[in-house]
Amino acid sequence: MKEKSPRGQLTRAAVLTMVLATLLSSGALLAYELLTYRNVWANDLRTQADLMSRATAAALVFSNPKVAQENLALLKARPSIAAAALFRPDKSRVATCARSEAEKIPNAPISVSEGGRSISTGRMSSS
Repeated sequence: MKEKSPRGQLTRAAVLTMVLATLLSSGALLAYELLTYRNVWANDLRTQADLMSRATAAALVFSNPKVAQENLALLKARPSIAAAALFRPDKSRVATCARSEAEKIPNAPISVSEGGRSISTGRMSSS
């Protein structure tokens, strides 16, 4: 068996240590990104909901579903938003917007968890 020089052993140990450190830091970075992405996504959706509520307030006050529908149609510019609906306080639907016909739009507002959002099976609801 060939004897390994101390220099070669130190080089291998240094390379192995760098590879291990790189793998660990990459794993930690990936975990951090996945955890923060969900929060950023939720905050972005909440901001969109707030903007939409301000834009459609007049349409609700003056009972103008055409303007409400036009305002909701602006959400089609966001590929991450599959469907949206606008409801009156009595839970009757005023306007809807869906990216495709296959999207299910609820007939009544979805009750969401504390914090104004609910996340399940890759979908998020915001109030």
